[in-house]
Amino acid sequence: MSPSIAAQSFRNLDDNIRDKLRNLPSNDEVLAQAIRRARDKLNQEFKREADQNGGKYMPLNVGIGLNTGPCVVGNMGSDFRFNYSVLGDTVNVASRLEARTKDYRVPIVIGAQTAS
Repeated sequence: MSPSIAAQSFRNLDDNIRDKLRNLPSNDEVLAQAIRRARDKLNQEFKREADQNGGKYMPLNVGIGLNTGPCVVGNMGSDFRFNYSVLGDTVNVASRLEARTKDYRVPIVIGAQTAS
């Protein structure tokens, strides 16, 4: 996959995640399913390109950390750098849960508050 196509694919994935965060902030299962669908779509594209070019297919594996709680969501930054983002302890815990997916070799790790 060319760098520009890969970058666009990841931008689309990021846009999809942002749309879900805006539209379904409390429905973590729907968000996880959307991420899985985007990953599967990318993997299909990677496989197709590998087959066409005679290259090795290497699937994209994405770990998902789900956590529920308050956070700051919106456009943040300065005149020099501006980005839509999420901040807070809830987001940091979700990031740590995502990192555990590699250790536990599972696709999703869910925080206690999300599970309850």
